[in-house]
Amino acid sequence: MAMNPEQAAIARRRLGWRNQFERDVLARDSHICQVCEKPATTAHVITARRSMPVGGFVPSNGIALCRICHLIAKDSHRFGDQKYKPEVLYELIGSSFEMAMQEALEHSKRFDNPF
Repeated sequence: MAMNPEQAAIARRRLGWRNQFERDVLARDSHICQVCEKPATTAHVITARRSMPVGGFVPSNGIALCRICHLIAKDSHRFGDQKYKPEVLYELIGSSFEMAMQEALEHSKRFDNPF
């Protein structure tokens, strides 16, 4: 099923936010995985995208990770590895759930976010 024009516009906006989020987080963390210190390949969203405005695509909700750490972090609820818990990841970047939520809400208001 094709998207209607409004859905397409929202998808483009979300992709733009995701791309900017990735650039900002990797730059902030000097392209270094904040868990194992290997070269980072992606910006991981710490709190689930569906749980925050703008999909959580704000730097205070992101951490640079290498491929392996990202895979583990995405499934940390299954593996139970404590070093990938959101509280620990937030601490590594000097953030918190509350800070990330506040930034996401502010971002949402600035762009009249429909999410």
